[in-house]
Amino acid sequence: MGYPKVEYILSKEFLEVNKVINAFVTINENFLNDVNNVRKLGLEPLPLGVKDIIYTKGLRTTMGSKLYIDFIPDYDAYVVKKLKDVGWVVVGKTNTHEFASGATTTSSVFGPTRNPLDPSRIAGGSSGGSAAAVAADLVPLALGTDTAGSVRIPASLCGLFWSS
Repeated sequence: MGYPKVEYILSKEFLEVNKVINAFVTINENFLNDVNNVRKLGLEPLPLGVKDIIYTKGLRTTMGSKLYIDFIPDYDAYVVKKLKDVGWVVVGKTNTHEFASGATTTSSVFGPTRNPLDPSRIAGGSSGGSAAAVAADLVPLALGTDTAGSVRIPASLCGLFWSS
């Protein structure tokens, strides 16, 4: 696995990989402007995926449900704000099991997330979009949530682990 550079984000290859695995369900249309703003601050912009249940100011947050298909928060979740403050730039929202209530990331208004190691298999968990985005090298970091394995299950199924 390599480190995806900001120039790779939204490239043809990025979009083709995402089309297969369905990790990102909403793309930040202001991504390149946000990257330039971070650079103006003297910081190195880093691409970030955010689970589609975590609030992102001005960016659709559907929670994987038709009920919130047009919901756009007017503030960032605390974790998103803190990451933005140090140079992380939101690429978009990652697929989630509807209302983060499931272990497969197959029940979403956007369809299932596929496992980047084998697209015929599930990514797992309700944070499957986040795990798939990192495992496919679309982003180096993606936020998820974990109540009953929502992050741990897809991380395991997608071959992710922490090593220091």
